[in-house]
Amino acid sequence: MYDNKLLEIDFYKNSETHRLMLPYIGSEYEKYKVLIVGESHYLREDSDREKVKDFKKWLTDKNEIKLIKPEYINTRWVVKEHCNNNNKQPFFSMIKKEIINVEKFWDKVSFMNFFIVPSINGSREIEALKDMKEKSLENFENVLDVIKPNYILFLSKKSYCIFEKQNSEFLKNTYTFCHPASAWWYRKRKDGGKSSDEFREKIYDLCSKTYSKDINLKAVSEAVWKDPDYISNYAANNGFIINAEFTADETELKKLKKYSISSDKIKLDFPPEYMGNKIYPDPSKDDIVIIRSESFADKLRAEQ
Repeated sequence: MYDNKLLEIDFYKNSETHRLMLPYIGSEYEKYKVLIVGESHYLREDSDREKVKDFKKWLTDKNEIKLIKPEYINTRWVVKEHCNNNNKQPFFSMIKKEIINVEKFWDKVSFMNFFIVPSINGSREIEALKDMKEKSLENFENVLDVIKPNYILFLSKKSYCIFEKQNSEFLKNTYTFCHPASAWWYRKRKDGGKSSDEFREKIYDLCSKTYSKDINLKAVSEAVWKDPDYISNYAANNGFIINAEFTADETELKKLKKYSISSDKIKLDFPPEYMGNKIYPDPSKDDIVIIRSESFADKLRAEQ
């Protein structure tokens, strides 16, 4: 539904090769309006890299540039290959680990790379000159005017810094994270946060907002155990009474993302994997909670 207007944008109507870089748009994007922004495509063939080396020539191409491996800059093909488990790029593999609990994630979002020219440094960071930044920003803003996302998630600090300077109307609902293939994706910052955790939580928030909270037992059984009667049979064999359909408890549903416990003017927010591992009540004393974290302990001592 967006392609007619996207194809009116100067960059995409220039050449068939440029049109390969049209944004991927999921079938349920209209419900969620979440745009994921990467940095750039990259080319594996040396001869293809040579063809895009001259940015001005690339920008003004009129179907003269023909790539040996054009699929590597085909945004929609790249995403679909990932969905079919054929794309093993670290960028997508790292994202996959964080969205495993979000059903049909790629149906709910759109995706594009910020830069309109592929990197000629292999899979390494793109070397962006001034005119490359300006033209990429211009194209990006044109895309925003067409698909009008409610939320933008940058997975490239370099790209975000270029967009941030424009003071765009879309900036208020824009979030930035480290590149998933970078060393900082899982690395803790000084404040204890990690890009991977923050991205997972944000995706859960944005892609779960319009979820139906009605749970169908057969559907869950089929999805998890490949047997639509697994849960109902287990319940019957163990004397449980459970309805075939019920509405999920919002508080319990949120625990899939994190625990949030507040009492006695103390508040703890932590991911579910910490429960019973890093954070747990002392089994011998009712008024003691154990938190196993060297960095947290150091910060607490510093405050004292």
